[in-house]
Amino acid sequence: MKRLLYGAVLYSLILTISVAMPQTSLQEEPEQPLSDSVTETFNPVFECEIDGNTFLGKIEEAALQKRNDLDYVQIKVAQDKKVLFLVFNISLLSGKEFPATLEYLTPDYDKGISPESEAIWLPEGVENAQWNTIDGKSVILKYDPVTLVLEGEFEFEVQKTSYKYPPPKDLPTEDISKGKFSVKLTPIPVTLTDGN
Repeated sequence: MKRLLYGAVLYSLILTISVAMPQTSLQEEPEQPLSDSVTETFNPVFECEIDGNTFLGKIEEAALQKRNDLDYVQIKVAQDKKVLFLVFNISLLSGKEFPATLEYLTPDYDKGISPESEAIWLPEGVENAQWNTIDGKSVILKYDPVTLVLEGEFEFEVQKTSYKYPPPKDLPTEDISKGKFSVKLTPIPVTLTDGN
């Protein structure tokens, strides 16, 4: 009988303690992601107008490149057979605050002058005449050399290239305006030599 009495008292005590304790549910607690296991997704953005027409091509390439010991970015965007290249000398961004403007400069390679940024427009595909920048600029809003995210805006005037000499005087031009982009760059490939 004592055992039965002790069992009832113990059961009553456990029941009292469980009722007195605050009730919590694992389902009510907000999920806390583990910082090590969370991967941030990146959604690239590209848009512009070319002579007033919307161009929403697909980003086919956004890569870092080395040219004459300088770091450049080349972005290739295609829509149907139309292709637009944007090129930026990002070596010029070192130590700058954002936004940072990269201008189109008329090339004079004898004097070491090359464009800080430019556009190359191929409205009839890569096998036909390209349209080269004659004026314009890019404004880099963000560049993170660790995550390789590059964001900016751009506007250029491009002119159709002639392969005739002398070139015709009134070559057609087009305006590239309202340009916006956000890309994650492919790093410069590392070349290993001599087993290093």
